[in-house]
Amino acid sequence: MLARTYEITFAEAKDTQLSVEVVNALLGKDVATQNVAGIKALLRRDGTLLVVILFDELEDLRAYDARTFTFADTLKASFPCEVEKHNSVAIFEFEREARISMGV
Repeated sequence: MLARTYEITFAEAKDTQLSVEVVNALLGKDVATQNVAGIKALLRRDGTLLVVILFDELEDLRAYDARTFTFADTLKASFPCEVEKHNSVAIFEFEREARISMGV
């Protein structure tokens, strides 16, 4: 399984809190429109947002990257933040049950 990871650091703590609703809406849209195997958004204590988007196939990851405007682009346009983007290979993943949780 392939993963696209985003590490997003906001300039101010208030922007981190304000971005949560925006991130949930944007990632929900990606679930509906992109062939993703899974998405996780984690908020660290220091205010850094980590987003992991999982793909079964390389073609799906490439199609996701080929879009002209991503959720990260929307965040950068809406909030002062730094975005680091990485490709990864998932080497271990476990979930007891699938569930959706939104918000902080």
